[in-house]
Amino acid sequence: MRSSVSIPPKLYEGETRVVRPRDLADQYSQPAKEARRLAGLGVLRPLSHGYYVVAPPEHITDKHWRPSIETVGIALAVIDYGVRETALMGISAARILGAIPRALSTCVVAIPKQRPPLTTAFGHIEFVRRRVVTLDAQRVHTELVTGYTTTIEQTILDLTDRPELGGTTPQQISEAVLSLVPQADWTLVLGLAHEQRKHAAYIRARWLASQIMDIIPGEWRYARSVPSAGLVGPAGEANRLGVILSDH
Repeated sequence: MRSSVSIPPKLYEGETRVVRPRDLADQYSQPAKEARRLAGLGVLRPLSHGYYVVAPPEHITDKHWRPSIETVGIALAVIDYGVRETALMGISAARILGAIPRALSTCVVAIPKQRPPLTTAFGHIEFVRRRVVTLDAQRVHTELVTGYTTTIEQTILDLTDRPELGGTTPQQISEAVLSLVPQADWTLVLGLAHEQRKHAAYIRARWLASQIMDIIPGEWRYARSVPSAGLVGPAGEANRLGVILSDH
């Protein structure tokens, strides 16, 4: 059901459906007050201090509408840093790619500078400083923004590089990687590992992949063994592929 509330058109004209009161300054003399008024009408939903989510017109009267934390995270990052400087990564990219079926309470997003985590009304956002231009990323369309998320190949490497990001368990990360394995171009995974110096991450990814793939094009053994980082894979293949299981 659509609302009869008068909605400022500019709210739906920007790159992202997350707004800050200062973004309304060219329309209203008291933008913070106007933001609170629109929030009272359901047009804006409080997100965190200084940020609001613009509700889609069809959800203005729906008090139960909640955007996913992945959508919120990338939409907020875009308004602060721009589309080309931000991307969903790690567990959030895995979620967007369908490798994690259940909803998550934490989002991981790459941005160009250091920033502390942010707790919002829709979940927790962890920021990782990265040069997004160097990542293998693809466009993603959400109800709040059109931005970027890392590709399958980049996501595999990021998950096995820093499996602790986002607060999920090693078992969940292992399962997410395994879900992405058959869809990946492993020549590209290997190339990205070389370019980004994610050697240990590649070895862990190759180890997890060995559960369902016997041969991977461009297979490469690192010069020294690497810790499993808590990931869960086949013990019998660990030694052959250069993974140390004793770090549990």
